[in-house]
Amino acid sequence: MKRLVLMLMALLIATPAMAAVTLTVSQVGDTNEAIIGYAGAGTVEANIPAGFGLTITADNGKKINVCTPKITGESTQALPGYGIFPGTIDINSLGGVVSYGTPVEPNQLHNSGKSVLRSNQIIVALGALYSGSNNKPADTGELCRIKVSGLDCNVTVTPEVPFRGGVVARNASAINVSPVTKKLVKGVTICFTGPALELAQWNIVGQPACWCSSTNPRQCHGDAANDKQGKSNYWVSTNDLSILQAAWNKPYASLTTGQICADFDHFAQGKSSYRVSTNDLSILQANWNQANLPAANCP
Repeated sequence: MKRLVLMLMALLIATPAMAAVTLTVSQVGDTNEAIIGYAGAGTVEANIPAGFGLTITADNGKKINVCTPKITGESTQALPGYGIFPGTIDINSLGGVVSYGTPVEPNQLHNSGKSVLRSNQIIVALGALYSGSNNKPADTGELCRIKVSGLDCNVTVTPEVPFRGGVVARNASAINVSPVTKKLVKGVTICFTGPALELAQWNIVGQPACWCSSTNPRQCHGDAANDKQGKSNYWVSTNDLSILQAAWNKPYASLTTGQICADFDHFAQGKSSYRVSTNDLSILQANWNQANLPAANCP
């Protein structure tokens, strides 16, 4: 109970701090669903977000009808994330949790005229409670999913500063985070056809075309540049190594355009959630400078 109270206090009181946290919005295929996430939280305890207070808005006359959290309850190694909802949590007189509630905050908490579900704008608050470093939320992850009433609209996520402090670190300092906007459009093709766990990662890292077999059928084998080199047609060679080196041991928020193509295994690695690290290097090494190889058979 003491940990829960401290976490809730951290979401209410904040002073400015610096951290490389990025908000993310990804459309789920050709649907009206969007994943609201984050990247680059890092491993320094003081800068790991204790929680997120966000305003989510849809334009072009569309309404946000559904908001579903990634998890509900405390963060664990098996199911890490932000599943404590300070605006709606129900705690009994003995300090026990009756219900964790929902991420969407009631309008009356803010007295600000901001809207609730089935309108064009919602405020969400999500916090993380955990014990031990193995149970903390991942450096990059999903917060919740929303469904809007139609496509051809922009979904904008902005830190909700006046009441929840925006993104708040575990030491109660406010983390400077920029708003993000994603247009949900018709005709989006899910070009990545790998396993479900990798598909989730593809959404989190912005649906890079280079992971798709239709664009680069050798990417999962170490071909980041999608080109062949030399007289022997090496598909995995120095150009791919250069991209890997530029992206080496960086979280998603620190990667520049094209560097995510060197994430050959499609998963983050290590406590800092490096997108390109030793697992990817091993894949590149296994296919290094082989004539007319590897085969063009990535899913």
